[in-house]
Amino acid sequence: MKVLHVTPWYEPAWAAGGCVVSTRNFCRALSSQGVDVTVYTTDDDGHGARMDVPLGEPVDAGGVKVHYFRSGLFGKWRPEAFSRTLSRKLAESMHNFDLVHVSLTRHWHGLRVSLLSRLNRVPYILTPHGSLNEWFVTKVGKAYLKIPYVYLVDSRVTRAASAVHYLCHGERVLSRRFGFGRPSFLVPNGIDVAHFSRRPEARTKLRNELRAADETTVLLYVGRVHPMKNVHLVLEALRLLKDAGQQPIFIVLGPTSDVGYLQSLKERVAAYRLGDSVWFLPPVRQEEVINWYSAADVLMLPSLVEGLSMSVIEALAASVPVLISRNAANARDIVEDGAGRAINLTAESIASALLPMVSSGNLIPELSGNARRSALARYDIKKVADLMARGYRDVLTGSRDAALDWS
Repeated sequence: MKVLHVTPWYEPAWAAGGCVVSTRNFCRALSSQGVDVTVYTTDDDGHGARMDVPLGEPVDAGGVKVHYFRSGLFGKWRPEAFSRTLSRKLAESMHNFDLVHVSLTRHWHGLRVSLLSRLNRVPYILTPHGSLNEWFVTKVGKAYLKIPYVYLVDSRVTRAASAVHYLCHGERVLSRRFGFGRPSFLVPNGIDVAHFSRRPEARTKLRNELRAADETTVLLYVGRVHPMKNVHLVLEALRLLKDAGQQPIFIVLGPTSDVGYLQSLKERVAAYRLGDSVWFLPPVRQEEVINWYSAADVLMLPSLVEGLSMSVIEALAASVPVLISRNAANARDIVEDGAGRAINLTAESIASALLPMVSSGNLIPELSGNARRSALARYDIKKVADLMARGYRDVLTGSRDAALDWS
């Protein structure tokens, strides 16, 4: 089976977020299972700059043939969304593949695939990575621009797809309005769960650097520093916990996509007198991120809207329970597995969920064991890659594998 994966970003464009990691993981695992995988992507690095990669020729990346194409059509505005050479390559070669897999929406490449699909009689599936989530469309950013765009452009890409691939049941439910009734199946993101196992030596070393006693609870946020991530609510909750006589340590680890928001967070830390317990750290390499998971006791994710976050999956694999927004697509799975707590987006709700964790010596170890079991059961990359291959075969043959929960 020859599969072409079309995505605006691919490794090493890590700054673009979890979609790059999840797509890379899928492609490499599918290749190792015998699927012939080719990737067409741009040279955008996720920050609007261009990566130093060969252009227009195949590069072997873990058994995957990756073709990078020059990004940009309108200067620095959404460079990853446009590429003349990628479009030309699609027209020249799409007929050589059995199936096309499009990642994300809001880029010209997906629309180009939808137009060429019928001409070449090659089916395609779409993985929106949460971008069809009604909350994301209507509550984040400029809804007055996004909603018309979805109906004028994304609807064409979605409606022409043979199937939509959602990462969990919650994402499918939240995408009903903008999924336009297309057939869909469920396969979660996947990781090498064993690689994220807790590292005792790293835990000891980093907690010593933080001056965190064994009984001190360390909270961790991993991701972009942006208003939609609601990091400020954690700070407000820490103020409430401090008033209750509890003072966990909170680590904010990741790139800053809104400098003004970061400054406002630092001002809150000073105003709430939390300077000794809140650390803002820049992004680090993945191996170092795993070390920080090992040092942490609870992952914080109070986002306004969230798909199936890679940081959540990685934390679970590292035996770190999650405090997650009820608006997150997989909040139900976290609660069902006993791997954390779902919260409302208020400081009071966060503080209420944290208080028994930081004041009891028994709750976090229980949640930690559940977190690891959840990762093994749901997110092992070999299992999910097998499910994705079955999804491909279903699209090509018209079958409906019960394990994929088709709808």
